[in-house]
Amino acid sequence: MPLHVPTASGKQVSRVFEIPSGSTLAMSEQGKRTEITAYVLEGNLGVNSAGSDEVLSPGDCIVLNTDAVVFCTAGDAACRVLAVIAR
Repeated sequence: MPLHVPTASGKQVSRVFEIPSGSTLAMSEQGKRTEITAYVLEGNLGVNSAGSDEVLSPGDCIVLNTDAVVFCTAGDAACRVLAVIAR
C-alpha cells in the first residue's frame, strides 16, 4: 500500500508491506546503497543483513544504511511493516 505518489526523480518510497506468514522479502539490492527505516505494525519480523539477525515485535523500529541485501521474514503469523526506503 503506497503512502505517496512516486515521481520519476524521487529516490524515496513510503509504503506498508504485508508479508505473509513464513515469507521473505528482499528490501534492498546487493551493492546498491539503501537507507531503510522499518516500523513493525503487526506480527514479528526477522531482519537479516550482512550476517546480522534481529527479531522485531510490534512497536519496534530499525534503521539501516547499507549496501548489503536486507531480508525481512514474517514469523508464524503475517506481518505488517511501515517502511521508508531511500535509494
